[in-house]
Amino acid sequence: MSIDRIDSLFHPKAIAVTGASEQPGSLGKAVMHNLSTSGFNGPIFAVNAGQSSIMGQRTYADLQHIETPVDLVVVAGPMNTVPAVIADCARIGVHGAVIVSNGGRPSDPAGRQWETEILKTAADGNVRIIGPHGLGIMCAASGLNASLAPGTPLLGKLAFVSQSRGICAAIMDYSKKEKIGFSHFVGLGSMLDVNFGDIIDYLGAESGVSSILMHMETLTGHRNFMSAARAVSRIKPIIALKAGRTNGRALPAASFTGTLAEEDAIFDAAFQRAGIVRVKTFEELFDTAQILSRKGRYRGPGLAILTNSAGPGVMAVDALADTGMLPAVLPSETLEDLDAVLCDRWTRGNPVNIMADATPERYAEAAAVLARAKGIQALLIMLAPQMLTDAQAVARTLVERLDRTTLPLIACWMGGTDVQAGRQILNHAGLPTFDTPERAMRAFMNLHRHSRGIEMLQQTPARLSRRIIVDRAAAGRVIDTGLAAAPEPLDKTQSKALLEAYGISVAPTAAAASADEAVLAVGARKHPGFGPVILFGLGGVLGDRNGGRAIALPPLNRLLASRLMEAAGANRLMEGYCDQPPADREKLEGILIRLAQLVTDFPQIAELDIHPLAIRGGDPVALDARVVLEQALCAAPLHLCISPYPSQYESRLHLPEVGDLWIRPIRPEDAPLLAQLFDTLSPQSVYYRFFSPMKQLSHAMLARFTQIDYDREIAMVAILESASSEKMLGAARVMLQHNLKDAEFAVLVGDTWQGRGIGAHLLRNCLKIAEERGFGKIWGTVLAENRHMLALGKKLGFTIKRAEQAGEFDLTLDMSRPGT
Repeated sequence: MSIDRIDSLFHPKAIAVTGASEQPGSLGKAVMHNLSTSGFNGPIFAVNAGQSSIMGQRTYADLQHIETPVDLVVVAGPMNTVPAVIADCARIGVHGAVIVSNGGRPSDPAGRQWETEILKTAADGNVRIIGPHGLGIMCAASGLNASLAPGTPLLGKLAFVSQSRGICAAIMDYSKKEKIGFSHFVGLGSMLDVNFGDIIDYLGAESGVSSILMHMETLTGHRNFMSAARAVSRIKPIIALKAGRTNGRALPAASFTGTLAEEDAIFDAAFQRAGIVRVKTFEELFDTAQILSRKGRYRGPGLAILTNSAGPGVMAVDALADTGMLPAVLPSETLEDLDAVLCDRWTRGNPVNIMADATPERYAEAAAVLARAKGIQALLIMLAPQMLTDAQAVARTLVERLDRTTLPLIACWMGGTDVQAGRQILNHAGLPTFDTPERAMRAFMNLHRHSRGIEMLQQTPARLSRRIIVDRAAAGRVIDTGLAAAPEPLDKTQSKALLEAYGISVAPTAAAASADEAVLAVGARKHPGFGPVILFGLGGVLGDRNGGRAIALPPLNRLLASRLMEAAGANRLMEGYCDQPPADREKLEGILIRLAQLVTDFPQIAELDIHPLAIRGGDPVALDARVVLEQALCAAPLHLCISPYPSQYESRLHLPEVGDLWIRPIRPEDAPLLAQLFDTLSPQSVYYRFFSPMKQLSHAMLARFTQIDYDREIAMVAILESASSEKMLGAARVMLQHNLKDAEFAVLVGDTWQGRGIGAHLLRNCLKIAEERGFGKIWGTVLAENRHMLALGKKLGFTIKRAEQAGEFDLTLDMSRPGT
């Protein structure tokens, strides 16, 4: 659904409040007061049929009597009146409503009925709903406080999102004390309509937002959430505090472990896959936001520690060691440079102790040496209150002398009132500042985790040496037969046939695993929200020593399968153990990929256990399997929370002057092929496509172009195959814009292959898929001298107009127009 109307919620031109009353405790009156004192410049109307004025303002009997067009309605009356209010909103064209009304919980039959009516009416009238049961919303840029919380937060670039009124109110109060600023404050409530995924999409496109902080209790729209988070986390940090780690709903593990596989571990896997940093406390939430959104881009784990006291330095090292890391080793030239500015008594190590009598100048000189030192990628500067140390002067000098340093700088001014003025100077200069070594190191490690997570998202997976071929028809016959006996598990013959249809070898007889061999418990479960999850763990002799268990979300490739095995501690298998040969990594990865493909193709699989999967002679062999089926609630692949590779769009094309081409969607593994295609382009072709000269595609660009969300982007490539290699001849893509309705197109064909019809065929395929998915306008900008592209656009029915920029044309195709 388009997020255009969500923008109207936060940037309205006129607002109406229903349920406003002068009665004590009136929610509507509270909202009216907060709106009128928040700095919102547009008109605010009160709706209450039984009162002539509220807070000195005239009231209206209903929304339809208001003469001015209203784009936001805050609904504060009783829940039984809300369906009628939303119906009025739909009739007069209101873009959105924020429901703060009390009562009518989903557990109550009447509440469920009201919510059903509200949702249907809102959907029919294209009215977006935030709430019910939330605090409301705030937006600094529009001076908006459409909430139950008095006052407004300090101006900043953080966005905070929560379902809980109490948490929102507490964080508001806490932020004022800690001088933390916000651009947006969003109380989602029970998420009848707008959910976390919608808000992430909206905030991701807002230039005034640097980081997104979430307190999450429950999740709806899991696929939308994953899609939004995977897109936005690459450009803005998303930090999540997920409640319910100890008593949340658990997922039965059956024969996988014999215990309960915690749902919390599935959220961990989902957050990691989406590039979200997960934290455990509010303090950590804001500390992490502080370090991610301030000066200095993360370069690596090489941390130097500068301190005026040995004790705090040791505490920082201990906190770092708890995470499995140690400070960087200082090179000899750095030690010599420090010798020149420090006294003879310094310990010549890291932490660098510049002693209790350290002056501001000594701090600045030592920090400058460390900031330019080889191998130092981040710098923690610590200060403990000392009789001879002026914390304020040290802070001021450091800010002045290190202003141009691009290294990530972290400050830890330990103490209370004696160092508070220094902390304020550092904070005002944009340096993340903490009061204890533990908080500083925890924030640094979350900076490290975030960077590693984004780096992992951009890694290019290796190709399997052999293409995975499955017999989906044979597997389908087993599924159809087994469903008749469900919920009884498939018998051994059926289970064996199902696995072998997807290339997973099963031993001829169910031979038991010996006590001295390694075995794996490999399986899959269907989660009610995230869909199928892949489970992997060690058993047998290695399980006794390591006991590793790990979870991943399908679909998988070699890189993701390898990470899953590493998370479970399976590297011992690859190295060999006792007198056993190393396990074949690629074959193990292949089994996980095939298992993920099986549960991707068949949503009827509720549980699947390959137990045990033994390692014999280095090769994985399934000794037994158990499969439980159930009727699917939706067709594949809609049961997944991550859109899989859309193989249905694969086709063959024969061109007389080229040969047989494989036309298919792009894959993450295609990064090397795309790089090779770019290398064949002339400078003119590069300029036509990218509007600037480029010598090569960076790793980040290759990841961006090949690791796409198939729900949000269509990218088709033409592959020329030979016996030993593949060559990419061209690519075309259609990319949804931030409104999730309109899209931009682009075409790239190697110089040798231009004029052969490849670009036209690829773009035509993309447009056909866009039409199937209900895209709106498809547009692109083409240079005036790119005559081939202009001719192609005309051929495919694009409207061509001169752009505002000289020498450019805008091409537009309205997919909603009949006959497009």
